[in-house]
Amino acid sequence: MKNQALGMIETYGYVGAIEAADVCVKAANVELVGCEFVRGGLVTIHIRGDVAAVKASIDAAEAAVVKVGNLISTHVIPRPSNDVEKILPNPDPEPKKEKQEVKEEVKKEEGSDSSFKTTEELKDIKTVDLRTLARELDDKYEASFPIDRSEIRSARKKELIEAILKFYERVK
Repeated sequence: MKNQALGMIETYGYVGAIEAADVCVKAANVELVGCEFVRGGLVTIHIRGDVAAVKASIDAAEAAVVKVGNLISTHVIPRPSNDVEKILPNPDPEPKKEKQEVKEEVKKEEGSDSSFKTTEELKDIKTVDLRTLARELDDKYEASFPIDRSEIRSARKKELIEAILKFYERVK
């Protein structure tokens, strides 16, 4: 945060906070650091940039939020200490990517033909995942699936298991 300012806008309600963030980013060359939901409908927006840019964007956002929602307070810290960085909300996108990769691996295992051969294995799977598998099988193979695609979403677990087992018998 060297030679950068930290600007904070606190509003009552999410709409005012979105308006503040939008106006801040459009008014000057600033970076939106985060949006923090406090209690009772209070929302705080954190922005960062050059001192003059942050002051200008905070002033512009202050004028815009008054028209749309309830402005609680605004504040600009010209050159905050490096220790302030530790308490700011800074979302890290890397862990989300790891979680998505794990889910994709699980879906690939579920979609393979060799992973579901017995009724016991199918009973351990959630109904939502069985519906997904049924749709994938219906799309993947030219042979028709025993349940119509429009009825898959309302099918019960027992019906889905029976249909999947019948489908595997036909494909073999």
